[in-house]
Amino acid sequence: MSILSSLSKHFNKDDVTLTLIGPPNSGKTTLIKYLSTSKPVEEDNLPTMGVQIRREAMKIDKWTISTIDTGGQYNFMQMFWETAIEQATCIIFVIDATIRKETDEELFNRTLEQIDYSFNLIPEVVPILIALNKQDLTEANPMTIKEILELFPKKHLIDRTISFKETSAKYGHGIKDSILWLLESME
Repeated sequence: MSILSSLSKHFNKDDVTLTLIGPPNSGKTTLIKYLSTSKPVEEDNLPTMGVQIRREAMKIDKWTISTIDTGGQYNFMQMFWETAIEQATCIIFVIDATIRKETDEELFNRTLEQIDYSFNLIPEVVPILIALNKQDLTEANPMTIKEILELFPKKHLIDRTISFKETSAKYGHGIKDSILWLLESME
């Protein structure tokens, strides 16, 4: 039974489109694979090129959970994110929490640019989950919620339904609570 199947008894939505956006290699595809199976994702994923829409993967009771998995590379962000965001009932912005300014300033700054770009496109009524992914990589000292809140542009927190969760898409840590929060926020 998948995570979404076990949560479906709490909600009555018919159709949900869950759009995942974020930088390359942050764990978007891994998160979708974990949601589909509720099992740790052992294999590495190839980078998503463009957009992958999965409609059939998550049929849950009365719900049809469609996922839109976007490529995180800059050219895909410019070409596809706006359309993917327009289709979203809710959004998960996946961040590789092991990327820090002091270790990879360029990638860190690109992540902040992608946050700014996407938040300017996301309607205020669409709930957003910021998944601080890769918390399982403790040796890489992943950022905490407190740390990301200090860096997060405050203008994007105003008049929004938003939550920050520490997750491991590979092993599922924090995923059930994250999805539960998203679904409850749409009620």
